[in-house]
This record gives sequence, C-alpha cells and structure tokens, in this order.
Amino acid sequence: MTYSLRRVHSEPGLLSQPTDYALTTRTQVNPLNVAREFKQLGLFIDPRFRIDLVPRSQQERHVQAFIDFTRDALRRGGLYDAINRLVMFGQHRDAFLGLAALCSARVLPWTPYWPTAGDGDTLVHALAQVGCDVAPQGFNDDVSAQKPFTLKERFETLRDAGLSLDEPDADHCVPFIVAAQTNNIAAQEALIAAGANVRTGERVTPLTWAAENGKADTVRLLIKAGVEIEPTNENSGSVLHIAARHGHVDVARVLLDQPINIDAKGRSGLTALHMATRKGHTQTVRLLLEKGADVNALDSFGISALHFAATYGRADIAALLLANNAKKDVADEERLTALLRATLAGHADVVRVLLDAKVEANATNRWGVTALHMAVEEGHTEIVELLLNSSINKNATAHLNRTALHIAALEGRADLVRLLVQGGVDKNLADSQGHTASNLATQNGHIDVVHALEN
Repeated sequence: MTYSLRRVHSEPGLLSQPTDYALTTRTQVNPLNVAREFKQLGLFIDPRFRIDLVPRSQQERHVQAFIDFTRDALRRGGLYDAINRLVMFGQHRDAFLGLAALCSARVLPWTPYWPTAGDGDTLVHALAQVGCDVAPQGFNDDVSAQKPFTLKERFETLRDAGLSLDEPDADHCVPFIVAAQTNNIAAQEALIAAGANVRTGERVTPLTWAAENGKADTVRLLIKAGVEIEPTNENSGSVLHIAARHGHVDVARVLLDQPINIDAKGRSGLTALHMATRKGHTQTVRLLLEKGADVNALDSFGISALHFAATYGRADIAALLLANNAKKDVADEERLTALLRATLAGHADVVRVLLDAKVEANATNRWGVTALHMAVEEGHTEIVELLLNSSINKNATAHLNRTALHIAALEGRADLVRLLVQGGVDKNLADSQGHTASNLATQNGHIDVVHALEN
C-alpha cells in the first residue's frame, strides 16, 4: 500500500513545486501506523502537509479533517487561535479526533501548536487548562457546523486514543492539578467523570496540592468524589495540617465540615493548631478553636500552642489562646514556660500580653533562671522594664546565687544596671563567692558600671 504526504501551498512564498513522499507498508491501514512510519522517515506532520490515505477509514478521515482544519486556519492566518478554540470548545469533532490520534501516536509535536505549553505537557494538560463546555456569547466559527464535544467527551476521546489522563508534566503536575491551577472546575469535574485518578500522585496528591494552594472548591469537589481526607503523612501531616500551615482558612473550613480528627498529630506530635499558631495565621487559629481544637494539646516535646505563640512573637494569637482557656504556666521539657520563651526570644509584646494575663512571673527554667535574668543577659531592655513593673521577685538568684544585677554588671551593661537599681534591685547583695555587682564590674574593667552603681 502506498501513502502520499503532499505539501499544500496555502501560503505564498512556500516551495514552488509540491514535494511528494512515498512509502510502502505491510501494516494495517490506520492513521497511527501511517504516523509511526512517517516518524521513522523523520517526517513530522506539519500544518502545511496533507495526508492522502487510500482506502479511507473513519480514523483516517479524522486525521485528514485535522490537517484540513489546520490548513484552513493557516489560510485565515490564525493557526494558534484556531487550535486553541478547537481544544477549548471542541467545536469540530472530526478535527479533534484527528488531533487526538496524531498526538497519541507521538509523532505530532504538541508544544509548537500550544504557545504556553511546557516540558512534558500533553494535549490532556492543555484541555485541562482551558477546556470548557460552553462557548462564550457571540462565538462564531464557520469551519464546522458539527455539534461540539462536551468536555467529558473530549477527555474520554483522548483517553480512548491512548493518552493518559494521569501523566505528570515536567513539574510533576497531573492534568487534574493543571485544571486546579487555573480554577477550571468544569475540567476537574470532567476529568473525574472520565476516570482520572484523583487519589494518588507522583509527589503530591490532588487533595494535598489543593489544600496547600488554597483551592477550597477543588477540595470540596474531591471530597464529593470520595477522596479520603483523614490519612496522616508522617512528614506533612494530614490535609488539615497542610491547610493550617499555609493559613488557608476556607480550605480548613471545608475540611472541618467533614468527620475529621481536629487534633490529629503529625510529625513531632504537632497538631493543626500548633502549625497555624507557629505561622501566625490568626483566622485559622480562631476557626480551629471555634471547632473545638484542644487549646492545651502538647507536641512530642511538651510544647503547647501558647508556647509557640510566645516563641514566634504571635501576640494576637497568644491573647486569643489565653481567652480560650490556654494553660498559662505549663512548662515544656526544658522547663520553659510561655513567659520564659517570649523573654528569651525578645518578644516584648507577647510578654506584655502574658503579664496582663497574670502568668507566674517568677517561673524558672531547669537551672533556676528567671525571666528577669534572661532579659538582662539577652539585653532586652523593654522586657526588663515590663518585668520590673510586674510581681516578679527582683532579687531572685540563679547560678552562683547571682541576681539579674550581677549579670548586668558582669556584662558591662551600665544602662541595665541603672534600670535595675531604679527598679528596686538590691545592689549590695553578694553572690555565693562573696562578690557584689560592683566587685564584678571592677574585676572586669567596667568603670561605667561602677559609676552607675555608686550614683
């Protein structure tokens, strides 16, 4: 059997004489076999070529319809726009079927026909990105009066032609995720109806991707399709963890409308409330508390949400947690309370919130160090002032029976020495070695501190 590939002169300036390519084959006559043999000869289908196949089967007619479609588009001067409409609206059944056949044979390079195509993109990805069922008002295409394909039918056509509905692109995105990226709910619904796998993924599942990227409508659609939301990944946690970490309150609300363990623990025993608090997502924290999250849940290291709020400087969240009965003075494995954590990190606004809530100002860590010792050693002047105006024991001692004033003198902080003395710290107290603050300043050459203590 002989097939002819003939260059069609649809544009001026092309070759002046037709170029014919002929080959013989013993294979069954169908467009896929023809395409494969063209590929072996290094001949790729181009919109300026026309395939003449004899005898003509229905599939062959589809291939020819696509070639005619592209030739007509070239004549009109809008190839990309025509193919975009073909994929988007499916207004020419035979041409779309021909395009599907050639793409499935992988002899028709898809990317040259799709200006925004990336590496690994297939016709399925393009359809997922822009496909829709209803042409815009005023749309008119006189290329064909055929009844358009529905979006579901187009995906089924591609699937039946051998194109995978689940093949990831170079960015590891399956077509369903591509549809979600562009908020194409119609394409997502059509992919599910056509049998796309929406439960698993190469690196992420559609559900975890949607939760991470704040696609609440996609999450709702996947739940409706029966995708499980409860399994917890040891690295990223549950889908609720993902939504909480990224502050997607709308996604969290959709998930919390389902039967779900709101206090499920992921890596290091973190709950969704812990994650939302750490990242400073106040609205998500509020939603979780409204839905009954355990405000005092501890992670694997005994750290509560209030501890995280103190460490990361989330004053508004700290106030919200305290208003929802968070335990004020619970200590973690390092015997650090929220006040000690906030002080160590230098978050004066959180320290103010905690002191206003009447936390235990004299709490100590495992070495007997108070918040005032920490504030002086770290040089957090504003926090020193706040603590001196609280109920804290100003003369509390820690290592070597040293007060906060001893530490300030030893560090040469004349400004803090003045502040402490004015705040009522006894400058005459001696440590376990018999040294007063003045002795320590003198030994270390801090003359300005000595003067501050003498005045």
